[in-house]
Amino acid sequence: MSLSGIYEPSNLDNIPDSINEGFLIIRHLDRVDDFPGEMQLVSRRKQSDTDIIARMLLDHFKSEPLVLKAIPVFNVNFVSYEMLGPVFDNDFGVMYSFKLQDCLNLEFNLINWEKG
Repeated sequence: MSLSGIYEPSNLDNIPDSINEGFLIIRHLDRVDDFPGEMQLVSRRKQSDTDIIARMLLDHFKSEPLVLKAIPVFNVNFVSYEMLGPVFDNDFGVMYSFKLQDCLNLEFNLINWEKG
């Protein structure tokens, strides 16, 4: 597992923390070099994958406390996608990437730095 992100420049009172996230759903294609099969497989995958994004967006707009949301800081404007394949053993799919934005808490806690 890896985690990447960036602390974006802003005023010191409210520093955005942008975390890179994503998911990949792939399917196996039996025949090698089957270009029409690849396109059909990716087209079907893309529709079900966008259903996942739609569900994430629905969760984001629910009127419930942020702590109950699965991904409270999701923004559909940061979603990008890329077709992948062949990977592994002639598998194809679409990889979705997006940023989750939150605010960085820079409160200093001396207890975290004391020897214990």
